Amino acid sequence: MNQSLNQAIWNKYIAPTERKPGAFVGVEFDARAGLSERGFQEELFLEPLFYRAERLTNPAKELLAGLEHNDTLETWIIDYAEL
Repeated sequence: MNQSLNQAIWNKYIAPTERKPGAFVGVEFDARAGLSERGFQEELFLEPLFYRAERLTNPAKELLAGLEHNDTLETWIIDYAEL
């Protein structure tokens, strides 16, 4: 990738996330539209990703927070197994 393309990607998608949560809104609609056009209902797989991006979290952070609040690892394993 050339430098100007890298900078454009940085400015549009990455830099805004450093300023505030929820900066992925434009990306979300672009991604949903692109996957929706394929016709395989793959856009459903984006929901947890954008949920996490908007809240600046991930499953590991959620697990650690749960363990700090006395959740058991077994509870987390069972919850993920039910997905």
